Amino acid sequence: MHIAGHGLPGDVLDRLRAAGEAFFALPIAEKEAYANDPAAGRLQGKLAANASGKREWEDYLFHLVHPDHLADHSLWPANPPEYVPVSRDFGGRVRTL
Repeated sequence: MHIAGHGLPGDVLDRLRAAGEAFFALPIAEKEAYANDPAAGRLQGKLAANASGKREWEDYLFHLVHPDHLADHSLWPANPPEYVPVSRDFGGRVRTL
């Protein structure tokens, strides 16, 4: 889904994009700490591999952002340091749309 004319400040979007790009630029070993663990109920992110075990390009990270008090921020990336505050700010602003 894409929402145009939402009124979210450009600097908020720029900071979110920069934090995401910084996270995905980290070494694979660091990103794997945030990968899915369905057995533990952790569905926060995924580092995809195909049948041959070769990594795919569709790595993603998913977060519950609403309601904020139910989100387990301890599962969110600690690096880059701005990742959590920027993501929480964005999530709160999106809820106002």
